[in-house]
Amino acid sequence: MYAVMEDGKTRRRGVYGVFAVDQKGNAQRFTSAIVSAYNVQIAPCGVFGGDMFVAGKTNFNQTGNSIWRVSPAGDVTEFAAATRDTDLLIFTFGPDGAIYVPEYSMRDKEVIVNRISEVGQLVER
Repeated sequence: MYAVMEDGKTRRRGVYGVFAVDQKGNAQRFTSAIVSAYNVQIAPCGVFGGDMFVAGKTNFNQTGNSIWRVSPAGDVTEFAAATRDTDLLIFTFGPDGAIYVPEYSMRDKEVIVNRISEVGQLVER
């Protein structure tokens, strides 16, 4: 099982990020590349190579959150970045295997749901 912690307002480095939790409840940092995280999901049924996806930051000075693709070995690559004046915090996998990412635009006061296919391209907005 994996668990995530976001940085909140205290900025206590070392407490936040992505952790692997074993069957006894012991947590160990899974990757040091992501310092703050809000959401973690593993791609279902082998789509996206069965990789893990995390909404978060790779440094505390990063404005906004990205969605990071994390391999089973812990390698991290940016998968999706916010567009316009938005922040990516929430995403889910749909029954079609695509990732659905809502973006709330404070400027336009609207929510746009993006659908990202397995090939990593935006296919519907």
